[in-house]
Amino acid sequence: MKADAVYILDHTALEAFWGLRDGRETVEDIFSRAKKQYLEIYVTAIDMGKAYREMTREQGKKSAREALQQIEEGPAKTVVINKKIAVEAMELAMNFGLDYPDAFPCAMSVITEGILVTAKQELTVVEDELELLLL
Repeated sequence: MKADAVYILDHTALEAFWGLRDGRETVEDIFSRAKKQYLEIYVTAIDMGKAYREMTREQGKKSAREALQQIEEGPAKTVVINKKIAVEAMELAMNFGLDYPDAFPCAMSVITEGILVTAKQELTVVEDELELLLL
């Protein structure tokens, strides 16, 4: 069965969901819709780590671990980086001048033909390659 929609959440989308930046309502809406529709939601392990680091800095390790558990128990699937994703990320990074870590959710979006949810305005340089939902 094909998903109604595919979403890739980068670290800024997780940070928004945790209330560390604007955009929480948008991410909550995606998670809420996942209960009613067949949505695929992915987060790379790299983005999970980056968001965990930010949550630890802002609210401490205990809150950060609870936030991670909340994501792990929700509809989002954590993606471990494989060769296909790494190569696509490097090509995007080289072609568009992206930082390599920021290219991983972009690569996932290209590979899955999913919508990248992000607060990073600088990722608009890849708009011709993938669909962005800016927070």
